[in-house]
Amino acid sequence: MKELCGGKMETLEEYLDKIKYTKEVNKDVKASIQKYYSKINNNDPEEQIKAYIIDMIKVFPEYETRLNEKGIDLVVKHDKKVVSIFECKSVTNKNEMIEEDDINKKALWELILNFALLYSENSFPKYMVATNGKKWFVFNNRPFKRLIENESARISFGLGTDMLFPEEKREDIYKHIKEYLDYNSEVLADFKNNCYYFSEVASKDIVEDICKFLSPDIMLGKYNPNVGNVLNKDFYDELLYIFGLKEEEKNGKKTIVPNGIPNTFYSQINSKLNNYDKSIELIIIWLNRILFLKLFEARLISFNNDYSFSFLNKDKIPDTATLETLFFDVLAVSEQKREQFAKSFDYIPYLNSSLFEEKEIEKDFPISKIRGNAPVKYFDKTILKDKESKKRKTGDVPLLDYLFEFLNAYNFGEEGNPSSLISPAVLGLVFEKING
Repeated sequence: MKELCGGKMETLEEYLDKIKYTKEVNKDVKASIQKYYSKINNNDPEEQIKAYIIDMIKVFPEYETRLNEKGIDLVVKHDKKVVSIFECKSVTNKNEMIEEDDINKKALWELILNFALLYSENSFPKYMVATNGKKWFVFNNRPFKRLIENESARISFGLGTDMLFPEEKREDIYKHIKEYLDYNSEVLADFKNNCYYFSEVASKDIVEDICKFLSPDIMLGKYNPNVGNVLNKDFYDELLYIFGLKEEEKNGKKTIVPNGIPNTFYSQINSKLNNYDKSIELIIIWLNRILFLKLFEARLISFNNDYSFSFLNKDKIPDTATLETLFFDVLAVSEQKREQFAKSFDYIPYLNSSLFEEKEIEKDFPISKIRGNAPVKYFDKTILKDKESKKRKTGDVPLLDYLFEFLNAYNFGEEGNPSSLISPAVLGLVFEKING
């Protein structure tokens, strides 16, 4: 392999080893990606390649895609922010497609110019990708920032500080970018040092590599090798929100305070008790139980290999009175001694735990006094998405529906996507923060 400039390009495998990424690819995700990858034909035009790439990206519900927006082949967004841009080429277009030993090609020039346009709008995509579906070259944004912030480079491209230019000047600008990169080999080396690639030749399994890169773990940077031991902030913030709380900093210390949202747990409790400490005490009791039960439910489903063993949902628990029954008449009572009205939970074993003993404060305000059908606005950063639009849910939702839907969006099992996995260690950190 010839080297036209300094620098070393990593394979995706080398990059994943470096960040200690050891997760297995979900089989269903891989099957979906395989379906689209297998359709790629050497004779496909560029627009067809774009369509296949979009189909692959849409396997992951976290993303929104825009085709041919502002002259960019493909824009990928998350939470309305651009996270990556793609330049797509046909398999036969070797003149414009980047190669491992020659990156000074039109695909790179297009990425540079399009990054400059987004940069001028205060948009900073994390990844710039050149691909023909069979080969993938993924650049992080560091060399792009360094190049665009270099005034002499911009001037040589024919770009002003506002980055605006007539569309018909694109080809001229590409020519200037090529000449600049030809003359400044250290800049080309910078791009190579900040790029990894994967292909049928370079990868042990190209489809698996595509799955890994497109996953939120990598493309959104959500992967953390210590995921089981770090607090999931998305989970923590929205959980607090549903219970009527938020975390804010006071005098250099993070403190939990009411969030002022009507009809949350805190709002309903405190409207009756008018006592912050007692309201928080009740919330901690109920939170401890409910989160413990999510872990217990996950083990029950796993042990029986049957999702019908789930019970923290509106079908099984339509109101808070039923939730109270679960606490004190099911989990705290041996199977033989349960009353007839508790028989619907006969598959749930007795838990000999003080966690399900009625506390003195609950005699004044049991959980059954919480109106589970009271409307609560979705958290503005909710992780819950509309199935049709794939956008964050908005508007009002019954409190109990919201709680169960939110908890069921996470995986309380022993393995899975790091962004949705809630391990006992993570819950321990949640309890620790809430308990102060």
